[in-house]
Amino acid sequence: MLYRSTDQYKTFRCTAADCPENCCEGWQIVIDEESLERYQTDGIEGIDWGEGCFEQQERRCNMLLENGLCKLHCEHGEDYLCETCKRYPRHTEEYEGEREYSLSLSCPEVARMLLNRTEPLRFVEWEDDSEDDFEEFDYLLYTKLQDARELMIQTIQNREIPLSERMGRLLTFAWELQNYVDQGMIYAIDEYLEEFRNEPQNEWDFEDDLEHFDALFELETLNDTWTDVLNDGYDFMEGEHFQEQFEEALTQHAVEGEQLLFFFVYTYFCGAVYDELIFSKAALSVYSVRWIMALFLAQCSLHPELDPKQILIEVAYHYAREIEHSDFNVNALDQYFAEM
Repeated sequence: MLYRSTDQYKTFRCTAADCPENCCEGWQIVIDEESLERYQTDGIEGIDWGEGCFEQQERRCNMLLENGLCKLHCEHGEDYLCETCKRYPRHTEEYEGEREYSLSLSCPEVARMLLNRTEPLRFVEWEDDSEDDFEEFDYLLYTKLQDARELMIQTIQNREIPLSERMGRLLTFAWELQNYVDQGMIYAIDEYLEEFRNEPQNEWDFEDDLEHFDALFELETLNDTWTDVLNDGYDFMEGEHFQEQFEEALTQHAVEGEQLLFFFVYTYFCGAVYDELIFSKAALSVYSVRWIMALFLAQCSLHPELDPKQILIEVAYHYAREIEHSDFNVNALDQYFAEM
């Protein structure tokens, strides 16, 4: 089995009670079968046995103590936690013969690590003798997606090119890849990859940022304050000078934008092997960065007394908490971009 992560993965350490947020609030925590059986045997209360998740009070897990720590962890130790709680913010994507590990941007400490980093992110790989058997897996498509993502990462980390142009190249590239797959021309992808490698195209029109931003209002809201953040962003984007301020921000914060773009592409793009929504995965990555930057500018205009870097970190992890932890929202955006 081949394993892959970024070079930041193993350096993560939870800040526990010092965290400004809590991973036990805002979303339903699903419990694995083994943990459910253990909790039932031990008579643990506060669990919805039918749904297989922890009950909530005012969107807070019943196990969450007032000091921000977990009752189960305090009383029984980390090994007693269910797999969801034990792993977060670590995330695994499973492919035939490969496992990819990432850290969820919804964690404030992960967002801080990512957005304070100036050097490009790197991959770390290792292997063992483990094997798996996927009954249905399009390995040919997966290899093409891997090759495509490698080129996308090279584009993302090419700091000689403005960030907005890198975004445009990614979307044009993914749009063409989607056409090849839709037409059943998967064997011709190699030729297109070589063409892109030698002469990448940038023909994407970003003039409709505000129009696409509307899609966020159609999503499930996990935190009531998020609607206010979106409204602030929308009002700011309607301003007369938004576009020039936005382009300036993409230039000034190009490194942070690069790190975010790398995160989204690495985490989600190869998942297209399961649904063939190649362009959707790329568009979700690009527009997530653009939306985060727009929301960041709006909050900076409202709170000029605050540190801009801290505002960006907070906007990034709040955005990820709304998107990453709702299957409905991820699927809705996948479908939205598929219909562009």
